[in-house]
Amino acid sequence: MLHVHQFGDPAAPPLVALHGVQGHGGRFAPLATALGRRVHAPDLAGHGLSPWDPPWTMERYVDDVLTVLADLPPVDLAGHSFGGALAVWTARRDPSRVRSLLLIDPAMGISPEAAGRGADDAVTQPSFATLEEASAWLAAMWPAVPDGVRAAEIDQHLARGDDRRYRFRFRPAAAATVYSELSRESVTPPPSVPTLVLRAPRERVVRRHFLKLCAADGCDVTLVDIDCGHLMLEERPDEVLAEMRTFLSRVGAAPAE
Repeated sequence: MLHVHQFGDPAAPPLVALHGVQGHGGRFAPLATALGRRVHAPDLAGHGLSPWDPPWTMERYVDDVLTVLADLPPVDLAGHSFGGALAVWTARRDPSRVRSLLLIDPAMGISPEAAGRGADDAVTQPSFATLEEASAWLAAMWPAVPDGVRAAEIDQHLARGDDRRYRFRFRPAAAATVYSELSRESVTPPPSVPTLVLRAPRERVVRRHFLKLCAADGCDVTLVDIDCGHLMLEERPDEVLAEMRTFLSRVGAAPAE
């Protein structure tokens, strides 16, 4: 059973948000107020407060997400990076559960070379003697992210182990396996599901091959470029959330102003 973070008015329309590899569902709290939604944001397997046991295949992750969706009406499904790819795979499995897709720099069908580098980095998980050391490391890794967002990440996603050192809450083997899964052949959103793709073009995470497949398959895809790094929601929240509101209005939702 996944741990699911929930934010916003329980009576508001549901939006499910899926985090990237090494991330956690708590990052999506800003969506609740900005979009006027009840946000359900699971910690995916191998991450956060959810079980860390394998398997870590895309099929298992889709099964887990569909379990979250089972008690909800059809939802708007958002995802960042790996979460974006997972959102597409979930919509392909059961499009009746998904009203629309909001994909934040989705990592669909990344190159084997990039996947291998990501997996290598994931298995060398950093650890820290103090919270100050962890904060300094994160500041170097996330230079364009505001101090308050980095502080929340330290507060919500860092844990102290039996060896008294601090580490972020993910299992390195799970993260490495996810990178391998991301090198699988791209799948496209169902044509019946309107899809927003928010792309950070300088990062080159969203592959042109994926967009060409979407066009060839007749998918209803809106592409918006924002000049920022891969952590789009953390770096440019106002722009990202504004594009989400516009898109949700177009597909028939009623997001807050």
